[in-house]
Amino acid sequence: MLYPQTADAVQTREAIVDMASQLAAMIRPPADMSERIPKADWSVGEAAAHLAYANRIFADLARGLTVVHGDGTPESLAAANADALARFPERSGARSADEIQDAARELAELLRAGDKSAMIDTPMGPMQLQILGSYTLAHMIMHGVAMAKALGQPNPMRRGHLRLMLPFFAYAMPKVLDENNVGNLNACYLMHFRGGPDLALIFDGGNLTVASAPTRRVDCHVLADPVAFVLVVTRLQSQYTAIAKGQLLTWGRKPWLALRLVGFFNVP
Repeated sequence: MLYPQTADAVQTREAIVDMASQLAAMIRPPADMSERIPKADWSVGEAAAHLAYANRIFADLARGLTVVHGDGTPESLAAANADALARFPERSGARSADEIQDAARELAELLRAGDKSAMIDTPMGPMQLQILGSYTLAHMIMHGVAMAKALGQPNPMRRGHLRLMLPFFAYAMPKVLDENNVGNLNACYLMHFRGGPDLALIFDGGNLTVASAPTRRVDCHVLADPVAFVLVVTRLQSQYTAIAKGQLLTWGRKPWLALRLVGFFNVP
């Protein structure tokens, strides 16, 4: 079956508000907003500003408003993000912190009151309101771990967060495939997350289906620590470092396929 498009609604809302609070505390003075994000073109101030207006966009989408922000491809989203940063020059940590939290609280209330199965038209395509909540949490965490690394602060992600992020990951993975790297691959991966659910990635001639269980013989099993998985996906940690630390383990008929997996996705 396809991967379920829902997560625990209450826990997702609580995680959104809590993560916004953690990120706000991280960037308030005396945080140095000029610090550069590792392996990225942004400063902490720019990443914080991005989170501030992105959370506002998520709240507007949950309200049913139409927001134009790229066409869902990684390239268009990157261009839209750059344009938005140019139009919103605010880099104050205190100001961005307030906006991140205010929009997160508003979104959580809209998620609570809204029709959980309602379809929302987003820059990444139509998705259920529930997936929008998962999207918001994943977006904050992926930028939050990068800001924390730049500022020398503790990683705000916990293992339990991944279960709430997976509905969005499952939705987005087929949309951000690097077709040149995937080619005409025919293979089945089964991701096992410590303390979390499994995720099957089934490639058929280069086309990807994400499911809760494999529909064919598994070629490559990957056991991943959830936090390390997100660090590797966001390019903040090498997969080889994670392997050396025992955070990524692989086995199966074709275990070498695991080394290719991170290159299959263009994360905006």
